[in-house]
Parts: sequence; structure tokens; C-alpha cells
Amino acid sequence: MTPRDDYAGQVGGFELEHLAYPAQLAFKRDVVQQSLEKFKPHGYHHYILKPTIGMDDPYSYRNKAQFQVRKTAEGQVIAGLYEEHSHNLVDLATCSVQMPATMAVMRFVVSQLQDLNVAIYDERRETGLVKTIVVREAAATNELQVVLVTTKPTFPQRDELVSNLQAKFPNVVSIMQNINPEKTSLIWGDDTIRLAGKDQIREELKGLQFNLSARAFLQLNPYQTVKLYDEASKRLTLVKTKTWSTPTLASARLASPLPTPPTKFAGWTSLRIP
Repeated sequence: MTPRDDYAGQVGGFELEHLAYPAQLAFKRDVVQQSLEKFKPHGYHHYILKPTIGMDDPYSYRNKAQFQVRKTAEGQVIAGLYEEHSHNLVDLATCSVQMPATMAVMRFVVSQLQDLNVAIYDERRETGLVKTIVVREAAATNELQVVLVTTKPTFPQRDELVSNLQAKFPNVVSIMQNINPEKTSLIWGDDTIRLAGKDQIREELKGLQFNLSARAFLQLNPYQTVKLYDEASKRLTLVKTKTWSTPTLASARLASPLPTPPTKFAGWTSLRIP
């Protein structure tokens, strides 16, 4: 089938978009089957490998966009993902799997960097300021967080950029800046400061609420996360009076749950969903 995104054949992460969704689900099941046959865990011949549980609509689900920022030879600010096996950045004006609000905010920030003539990081020369833009949306509350990853703490256009962003998007309730001065493939530096609003945005999954800081880990697909935990809880026959010592979403790095969760059930193991 024809991919929705024109750049699906260019950048990483969209390798399956040329397949119809049922074929994508079958492919993922086959990956698990091949892994079992390769690594041969004890008793794997007796495993029942069921069909992959998919989404009703496999688009507009991704709650975080993390795009690199560069400037072209013509002076145009772009933000997106790298071509596979290269450092050639592809500008992503749209992205069908992202929550629409994350892309609207992303493109506005890119336009502001252009209009305000903010210095953009040059990887070869190791000059400039803004390296990366991160936008996250909490599906349950529609709160948005924007993080600018920069090479140094201050830049002259910062206050105007923040003011314009807040005026355009009132639900951007957290604007943060992370400082990463190193030439490295790692996105994040050690220091994060608040520019405006709150330090965290609030998400809710299955009645549990989470305050998400700039670097907090949370599943990128909140809708499938709920399905995953529903399936796990059904098979474990859990009851509310039980607690479990397995790692939970609440213990994910830098994510802090609210002090009084509405239920004693805290046993969801954090698993990664593509």
C-alpha cells in the first residue's frame, strides 16, 4: 500500500508503513516467533503465540515527538529525523502517527526559531544553540510540554519565544530547557531548567495519575498501553487488595506518581510497545 507519509522510505521508524495494517500485525507476530526459535527459551515449543492485538485506527497515537533541529544551506530551519544510516536530516512537516497537537506545536516552534533568528546547532562546526525540540502530550488531560535542548543555558530570544508559544497554545503548560553542551549522540544533558509553567504534565492510565517531567519515560502509545495492561491483569487474575513488587510505570526514570493514587493496585509491569 502507499504510505501516508512521503518520507516513509527515507527515515528510520517507518519501515512497515508500506504494509497494510493487518500485515504489520502479522509481521510483528512473526518477529516474536523467530525470536523464540532463535533463543529457544525453556518450554517455548509449548507456547501459544496468539495474533497481535492491534488498534482500531493505527494513526495519531504517538504522544511524544523528539526531533533534531538544523539549518539548511539556504538558511531554512528544519526539524525532523535522520535518513537511515546518515546524519542527513529530513524535515517532517507532518507525521501521521503523532498526536496532531504535538506536530502543531512542533511546527510553530520551528517557525519561531526561524522568525526570531535563533542560532541553530551546527554539528560539523560545533556552533549554534538549539539542538533538539521535544513535544509531549498527555492524552487524558491534553496538557502539553515543550523542551528545548540547547548547548548553553541562555539565549537572547528565549523570553519572546516562550511568550509567543504560550499565547498560541494555552494548553502548553510546561516549557523546559535541557542543557547539553557535548558533541554526542545522546539527546539529553544533565541539567534541565523550567522556562515557564509547571515542571511536569499530568497523564492518567487506568485510574492512575502520573506527573511527567521532561526526561520521564512513558509508553509512546497510551491507548495500546491500556490494552496491554488489561490483558496482563486478566491473565494474572489480580484483585485490588494485592500489591506487587515488580517494576511499575510509577518507578520509571524521573516519572513521579501523585501521592495518593485512587487504587491500591500498583502491579503493572512497564513493557515497551512499538
